[in-house]
Amino acid sequence: MSEIAASVGEIQEDQGFRWLSIPNTGAAPDPQSGVRILHRSRDGRYETSYQCWRDRVTERVPAGPEQEMFYVVEGTVACTYPSGAATHWRTGDLGYHASSVPCEIVRSDGLRMVRFRWSAPPAERAADGGLHVFGDRGPTTLYHGSPVTNHTVHASADGRVLGFYGVATEGVRFTEVPQDVEESFLVVQGSIRCTPHGGRPIVWRAGDLVYWPYDRTFDLEYSTGMGTVCIFWADQRLPNFTGSP
Repeated sequence: MSEIAASVGEIQEDQGFRWLSIPNTGAAPDPQSGVRILHRSRDGRYETSYQCWRDRVTERVPAGPEQEMFYVVEGTVACTYPSGAATHWRTGDLGYHASSVPCEIVRSDGLRMVRFRWSAPPAERAADGGLHVFGDRGPTTLYHGSPVTNHTVHASADGRVLGFYGVATEGVRFTEVPQDVEESFLVVQGSIRCTPHGGRPIVWRAGDLVYWPYDRTFDLEYSTGMGTVCIFWADQRLPNFTGSP
C-alpha cells in the first residue's frame, strides 16, 4: 500500500487529517498575508497556523483572553511586560505567552513561527510568558510501554488543554481509538507513520505541521528519537498523553 507524500508549502487533506510541510528556509508561505491557517475550530477558540514576517514589527498587545504556544522556525521574538521583565525566543525555541497583561512584542524581519493559539476563561490565564528550550526536558516515563521524555509547556487547571514537547527515545508502536479530543502537532525530528484502519498510510517527517482529529481507529509508529511539539484540547479532562504518573 503506497504512502501519501507531502508537498512542501501546500496544505494537504486526506482521511480526516490536514497538514502543511514547512520549508527549512525561505520566504513567507503566502505573499499577501504571510499566514497559513492549518485549523480553526468551529467556535473560533482554537487555531493552528504557520506565520511569517518579512519586516521587523513592533506590536503593543492589550490584555485579553488569548493564550499561545509557539515554535520559532527562524528568527527572533522579544516580549516586554509592564514590570520591565523581558523574554526572548530564538530559532529552535518553544515558547508560551498569555495576554492577561498588556505587553510589547517585537518580531524580527524574516521571522517564521508555528503558532498554537486559544482563548481561555479568566481563571485559566497566566501572568506572562515563558521560555522553553528543547534541552530542558522533563523526566523519562513510559507511554504504551516505551520510554518517552516530555517537557510540559502548558497544562490548564481544568485539564482541557495540554501543550508539551515529547521525544520517543526508543520509538513506539500502538493503536489509537476514537476519542472526543483534538490535537495539532509539529514534527521536530524523526517520523510518524499513521495507518487509519481501512485506509492508506501517511508518513509525517520533521517540518510537518499536522491537525489530527480523533475520529477513527488508526495504527501509529513513532521512529526512534521522534520529537514533536503537541497541543491537545477537549471539552472534558484530557487522557494522560505524556505517560506521567
